[in-house]
Amino acid sequence: MFEKSRASNITAQATHIPATITLTTGETLTGTLATSGVGRLAEILNSAAPFVEFRTLAGETRHFNKVAIISISPVEVPSADQLSRRNADAAVFDPYAILGITNAATPEQIHAAYVTMARNYHPDRYVAAGLPHEVTDYICAMAKRINAAWDILSRSHAPA
Repeated sequence: MFEKSRASNITAQATHIPATITLTTGETLTGTLATSGVGRLAEILNSAAPFVEFRTLAGETRHFNKVAIISISPVEVPSADQLSRRNADAAVFDPYAILGITNAATPEQIHAAYVTMARNYHPDRYVAAGLPHEVTDYICAMAKRINAAWDILSRSHAPA
């Protein structure tokens, strides 16, 4: 018989693996694959279950038949402490590179780049995605870097 308490225990132990999948339709999605075990891709692919649970970065949960998947690639995300160590030196901090613009960018281009990056890396956007803490730490660290870059560039390019 179906026991509600057992089902909730299984859900609570689920691990989400950041991955990119390519489907037979040609569609490529990035998000997380859910597994109830150790959290390895091989475990998901070799299980007897014909379907896999996939959560997109937008938080949408989808289930795919394994035969509809052409490839699965793990997404290697550096931890936030690696990001901090790599950019500890202020001379390495390039606000133009962080926002993906050139040094000759106009104030309008700087603002547009900031808005785009801030939307892409805003931590609230990924709350419902169930991402591992390493990924959320990375997103938060990137959001801080984007805001710092905006702060520097908006002051240096402010109209007189």
